[in-house]
Amino acid sequence: SQTPPVTPQLVDPDTGEEIRIAMKPIALGEGDWLAPIERLLDLYLKWIEGLDSDSKINLSPSYQKAAQRHIKSCFECAERIKAGVKLLKDDPTVREAFRLTNHSMLLQQLAGSQKTRSINYDRRERRVEWDRDPTHPGLELEESEKRSWRPFQIAFLLMSLPGLSDEKCGDREIADLIWFPTGGGKTEAYLAAAAFVSFQQRLNDPNDCGTSVIMRYTLRLLTSQQFQRAAGLICAMETLRMDRLDRLGKNPFTIGIWVGGTTTPNSKAQSVEALRRALKDGPEAYSHVLLRCPWCASEMGPRKADRGESGSNRYVCEGLRRVGSGDSADVLIHCPDPACSFHDKLPVLVVDEAIYDTPPSVVIGTVDKFAMLAWREDTR
Repeated sequence: SQTPPVTPQLVDPDTGEEIRIAMKPIALGEGDWLAPIERLLDLYLKWIEGLDSDSKINLSPSYQKAAQRHIKSCFECAERIKAGVKLLKDDPTVREAFRLTNHSMLLQQLAGSQKTRSINYDRRERRVEWDRDPTHPGLELEESEKRSWRPFQIAFLLMSLPGLSDEKCGDREIADLIWFPTGGGKTEAYLAAAAFVSFQQRLNDPNDCGTSVIMRYTLRLLTSQQFQRAAGLICAMETLRMDRLDRLGKNPFTIGIWVGGTTTPNSKAQSVEALRRALKDGPEAYSHVLLRCPWCASEMGPRKADRGESGSNRYVCEGLRRVGSGDSADVLIHCPDPACSFHDKLPVLVVDEAIYDTPPSVVIGTVDKFAMLAWREDTR
């Protein structure tokens, strides 16, 4: 037998149009921004009721028990979504965190969709140049009008709101599984949940910082790929925080990757040594993960040095800078473009020692690293 293809697009049976939950109106609180969400819930309930009726008529008795079990689960999901919608209406903090989540996810999508901006050295001017100027993600961009949630993504976020916002909620006993084919948008769904948790934590107490989200993977390559995507969301959240210091506090949102010495440095000393090796040997020795700025899409990492550009080193490490000296030396990760908001410093941590010193808002790591919690006190 074959499994039929699954698409994230759904059509409103009454209008024949694709169901589209635009992010921008929610982010700005424009008009009746809740109406499309409530319409989605209404259509979901009608679909479940149709399944229930159809199964009782057309399914053989041997399938009835399984069908009713699944339909019961659908109704429970619908009730959780309904509870999430009610929270948006009744709880101003949840509503604000939800709108900030939409805003940051929209900015993250705009940032992530940009083509990498390559760097070249102008020998005549003796300066580094980019192939194009940066485009700063913002709601004023025409592209922001096109960004919307896929129905399952916004449904997942809505049904998660009660459990994420109330530590006494019974939903916290549930482990939700997002089951969808590759490329359907699962990552955005749970990144949205991560953003909501972080925003609500700060709205409740602007000084409440530290790690609030753990993302755990089995493969180091996948972890590194997801880190680069999640770093774009953290940059978006940081951009919003810097405009709302009174509401979100002075402590930055940050993300740390925790995968071990073969992928990222374990200590500041190893980080400095990794920078030295990358300047000498190039991409093969690069271990600071980010290959482009998650905000403005500038190229990052080792680049072959042009004649007259970098003295005796064969490579230039764009976006990495050694700071301090001796035992206190460290590597600063920043966007190489002075026009970028994160030229001074990117809100990312890739060195284990730095993660232990200042626990990031989001930790993304591999299963084997979490086993260290039982053996190393500083990891706790």
